Amino acid sequence: MLAVVVTGVVGVLAALLLVVRTIAIVRCFRVHPPHALVRSGSESASAERPQQQRQKNEFGKPQSNSTLVTGQVAGSGVSILKPLKGADLHLRSNLETFVRQAVQQANVEVLFCLETADDPAAQVVEDLLNEYPTARARCFTLPRRRGVNPKINNLYEAFESATYDTIWISDANLRTSDAHFTLTLTEFASVGQHGVLHQPPLTVYRNGFAAAIEEAYFSTQHCYLYAFADAMRINGFNGMSILLSRQLFKTRCGDLTAFSDFLAEDFFMSQALYAAGCRHRMSNAPAMQNAAPRQPYQLFLRLVRWQRLRQGSMWAASYLELLAEAWTSCVLLTLVVSPWAGLLFWLVAQAQDMLLQHHLTNLFERPPTAIAQQIVANWTREVHYLATANKAYLSEMTLFTLPAVAARCNSVYGCAL
Repeated sequence: MLAVVVTGVVGVLAALLLVVRTIAIVRCFRVHPPHALVRSGSESASAERPQQQRQKNEFGKPQSNSTLVTGQVAGSGVSILKPLKGADLHLRSNLETFVRQAVQQANVEVLFCLETADDPAAQVVEDLLNEYPTARARCFTLPRRRGVNPKINNLYEAFESATYDTIWISDANLRTSDAHFTLTLTEFASVGQHGVLHQPPLTVYRNGFAAAIEEAYFSTQHCYLYAFADAMRINGFNGMSILLSRQLFKTRCGDLTAFSDFLAEDFFMSQALYAAGCRHRMSNAPAMQNAAPRQPYQLFLRLVRWQRLRQGSMWAASYLELLAEAWTSCVLLTLVVSPWAGLLFWLVAQAQDMLLQHHLTNLFERPPTAIAQQIVANWTREVHYLATANKAYLSEMTLFTLPAVAARCNSVYGCAL
């Protein structure tokens, strides 16, 4: 009797995981290149039209014949906060895409946030501001320590000193463009001043096998969680790129120091805002990551760090995330139900991964990619994730003790176990 119950429970959970994945995929198919924000009619027949036909948009797709809407952003303006630490190969080009918006738009400013004046990123910022002297931009250095979170320490002064109420916190490895920028702000205006807009992070095409693994990670596993949360209108946003109202944030949460003692500040911010009645929406314009190429071990260490943060903030979800992997549930179904059930789950899950990966990765300019290469990258990503989770779990064995679990329930959810 017990075996029948266990078999039934495992089977139902596996079916639910496939349903969750399907819901997330449907939501992700609304993520698209921002082709829609163009003028039509007589304006598209201007003298600039032949040149625009030869251009490509930021996704590398052929640009529309129409003219992009530019000049002034919707609403009262936006302050873009850029927390910086160190400089990599693509930092200057990434920052330049935002500085150009501060030149082109009348009510846009960029606030660079650095820990020290001798940070390598400071020279990059100085060169950019010399090249674009008309850009509305400021640089904040030597922040006062507010807590253990260095990102909050860097952001605090700029957050308080921003000219506009609309705050866009955007990581240093992200880039934008005219169409992407306009679409993002238009979507935030539709959310209203009582909501938060976040962007699903994807990666632009880069050479190298580590880049292919990272691309597969952000276009499958990482995207499932946030897409499902958005589709079901439940709590959860990604902190790489978020837009919110400063007045709303201060009214509901106080100031940034409320989250200065948490390393996973985006999770606790989303939790506090959601509990205060704020709506979270995922943008249809992805956050475009353009970081310098990494080695496989660097990507491994990055994912280990993220896994540890998830254990500390969403410890129950971190284990469910492990079960959502195709190989994990395949083995579980094979052992508990039958080998055929495990094989069927694996085939369906792999098809879902390939469908989602193909859609999201092809938003960006890239050379033709063989299906076999995508499959190998995704398989490697799964093995990579299992190794990451194993290292993170083994490094924190106290997670399995009852006092540790009780402490997490009390600190994270405010309830006793």
